[in-house]
Amino acid sequence: MLHLGDLDLAARWLMDRPRGDWGRALGELDWRCTAARAHVAATGRIHPDFGDGSVMAAILCETLRPGYAVTGVEREYLLALGTAAFHFSQNLPMQKQKPVPAGPHGASSSPYC
Repeated sequence: MLHLGDLDLAARWLMDRPRGDWGRALGELDWRCTAARAHVAATGRIHPDFGDGSVMAAILCETLRPGYAVTGVEREYLLALGTAAFHFSQNLPMQKQKPVPAGPHGASSSPYC
């Protein structure tokens, strides 16, 4: 399962790299997560280099630059966040949408419509 914290950390991790390397770096991160999950499944133990298979664990197993202050680079952060979100969304299974029940006037009963 991917959490918002994973995306936030992945965006900040990407910001440490040249923008042209983001695709390659995310592919390597996928490989690390897959290797860690396979190791956990086979041994019942956390991978010594890549953690438990989560995005956050794979990133935190690296030495990170201290202080990911976003101030002044909000545009770059949002670009990195969007890139990470799109990348990881490509591997998520599609879920069926649940129908929204009609309200008393035949319209959606959702308060957001």
